[in-house]
Amino acid sequence: RTWTATDDCGNSTVLKQIITVVDTTRPVFNTILVADTTVNCDGVPALPTITATDNCSASVKVTVAQTKVFLSTTCSNNYRLTRTWTATDDCGNVATMKQVITVQDTTRPSFTITPPSDTTVSCSAVPTPPSNLSATDNCSATSNVKISYTQTRQSITGACASNYQLIRVWTAKDECGNTNTVRQVITVVDTTKPVIDPAPAAVTVTCGGTIPAAATLYATDNCDGNFPKKATMTTDPYTVDACNGYTITRRWNVSDACGNAAIERVQIITVVACPKPQLDTALPANCSDNTKFALQLLTKVSKPTFTLQSVYPAGTVTTPKSQTSNVFDLNGATQATFIVTDGVTGCVSDPVTYTLQYVQKPTVNLGNDTAICEGNSVTLDAGAANASAGYTIKWNTGATTQQITVSAAGTYYATVTNNGCSATDSIKVTVNTPPTVDIRDTTICDGMTVKLNAYVQGASYTWSTGDTGPSITVSTAGTYTVDVSLKGCTVTDQATVTVSTPPNVTLTPDTAICPDQTVMLQVEPDGGSVTWLDGSLTNSIIVSKPGDYWVTVTKGGCVVTDTVTVTNKANISFDLGPDKDICAGGLVVLDATNADVISYLWNDGTTDPIKEVSTPGTYTVTVLDRFCNLTTTDSVKVTVAGIGNISLGNDTTICIGQTLTLSVDAGTGNSIKWQDGATTSTYVVTATGYYKVTVYNDCGAVSDDIAVSYKQCEDEPTFPNAFTPNGDGKNDTFRPHVTGPMYDYNLTIYNRWGELIYQSKEASRGWDGRFKGILVDEGTYVWLLTYKKSIGGIEILNRGVVNVIK
Repeated sequence: RTWTATDDCGNSTVLKQIITVVDTTRPVFNTILVADTTVNCDGVPALPTITATDNCSASVKVTVAQTKVFLSTTCSNNYRLTRTWTATDDCGNVATMKQVITVQDTTRPSFTITPPSDTTVSCSAVPTPPSNLSATDNCSATSNVKISYTQTRQSITGACASNYQLIRVWTAKDECGNTNTVRQVITVVDTTKPVIDPAPAAVTVTCGGTIPAAATLYATDNCDGNFPKKATMTTDPYTVDACNGYTITRRWNVSDACGNAAIERVQIITVVACPKPQLDTALPANCSDNTKFALQLLTKVSKPTFTLQSVYPAGTVTTPKSQTSNVFDLNGATQATFIVTDGVTGCVSDPVTYTLQYVQKPTVNLGNDTAICEGNSVTLDAGAANASAGYTIKWNTGATTQQITVSAAGTYYATVTNNGCSATDSIKVTVNTPPTVDIRDTTICDGMTVKLNAYVQGASYTWSTGDTGPSITVSTAGTYTVDVSLKGCTVTDQATVTVSTPPNVTLTPDTAICPDQTVMLQVEPDGGSVTWLDGSLTNSIIVSKPGDYWVTVTKGGCVVTDTVTVTNKANISFDLGPDKDICAGGLVVLDATNADVISYLWNDGTTDPIKEVSTPGTYTVTVLDRFCNLTTTDSVKVTVAGIGNISLGNDTTICIGQTLTLSVDAGTGNSIKWQDGATTSTYVVTATGYYKVTVYNDCGAVSDDIAVSYKQCEDEPTFPNAFTPNGDGKNDTFRPHVTGPMYDYNLTIYNRWGELIYQSKEASRGWDGRFKGILVDEGTYVWLLTYKKSIGGIEILNRGVVNVIK
């Protein structure tokens, strides 16, 4: 502030006051402090309009700011809203007011479309869950409201398996986890009957027809999971009565698990009655000798059984009597009652009583078969009694008389009939041809016999000599007669026998010929004719082959036969003997001398039969025999005898229980002799001593000896470290090599897993590389051997490994 005082002169004085005005007072809100609050997400209060005044500023600017802090990471509707109002005056003085609003979502969603209400349905009509349910929420967007659905099946206590409840639950859930649940209960009941397949049609079965087999019917059900299933078939009780007929009723039934019974299916089978058998009431009369009657049927009967119920007079036949044959022996009864039973249907006929009638049967006897000779005849008689009784007689010749006379061979029949009863007899008439006998006249040599033969099969004989056989043997001249009888015919024949002197025959003796050589064979008889085996008729023949040649000389009815044998001359027997040995500087004599040889030729050109040789080689001689000029060759090998070096080896010592085999090669042609006289090429040593062998021949001897001693040895088995079980016969098995006795022997072999794959208690046996019959793989295997050196001794253990190589 300035005050100025001015005088008239214009002089002035200035007075100043400086007032410093300072605004430090904050504005003041016109509204009381807004309180903090908690609200639902849909109840957030609107932002109020707040004003302020200031002691200095005419107007105060009020601003408001809001901050949102989410209280959940999953629910956006739960958060803290902080509102801050700021009032600022012109001087920048600031006043603030704050309100905290806690926002939360606790309201459940609401279904806009609700599920169906509870219901009761059949098991085949369970509704499908609705798919159009929806829900809204006061805070969450519809897309953030999720609806879930569950269905559970719940049994109903005491109800069947097809009666139950379905519990359907729908749950609407907003993003803050508020849920709203609705439920539908569906009660499922099974009241529907199962349905059985249609029953077979009714059937009518004729007599003897086949009853159709029972059909298998199946049933279905709308609820029971055990369907389709077979329906149960039952048959009403019935009695099989083929004679009166009967009915078969078949029923099929089934029920489901809830007791709903299906409509019964029924099939009726009507079996028609079979016809009753009928006997023919007519029964023909029988001949007097026939007590058997044959019953006849008026209807067709299967496998009939005939029954005799009674007879008169009683006791003639034992009754009742049943049989399958329609023929009954009634033993002379005059009345009989029968029935017949069908063997298939069992139906029985009405009884029929027959009055039995008999007709006297004729008797005819033509006698035994007979034989006549050609040209003769015989009379056949059917019986005078039959003729006098007026019976009808008929022969197979057509004759109707009592007798007929025949001369031809054949069988003749006579049939005699009385009122339908016939008797027939036959007789065989044989017409025999006389036997043919031809005994020829003959000539025999003096001192010989001849057989006269009149043989005819089945005949009898009478000779003039009194003999009764078919033949006789005679040696004297004369006429001999025989009567031959056969089947009523007799023939006589005779023969004259003449006795002559035999010829004298001289024949070339048996002879031998050389190959390709011929010889003349000659016969010199004292008369008569000559015949050789080749048909030659001359007294001599020339032959070139060995064999038996016979010749026959015939003179005055006498025949003499002789034989000459022709053979090949054999090769000479020629042999130089075995191969020869000579000593060095010596000689040997080879002698080829043979009485049947006429010349000699050695391979060195010499021709003497005896040859001295002093050098080794093969000597061959060819000789010519004196019979056939044939050559024969033989050879002999001459060797200079020698003895090679003989060695039995050095003196040696071996273990007690072992043996030593000494052997020597003596060479060809040399002999062996051991100290005890043995002559074998080997000698087995079993005891301590000196052993000597000598090899010798005619030229000298060579000897050697050896001293053998025994000692007690500690026997230790040796083992190979590998073997090849490949079947080639070499190193195919694994076992220890033992030089002495082993007792309580036990060899075991293990694979790398410790599994026992082989065991043997025999030292002579070895492992062939197999386990349970199969060849093991290549690799290393562990073996253990335990044994004792003596019976009851200390057990010794050896162990090691062996490799199997294939």
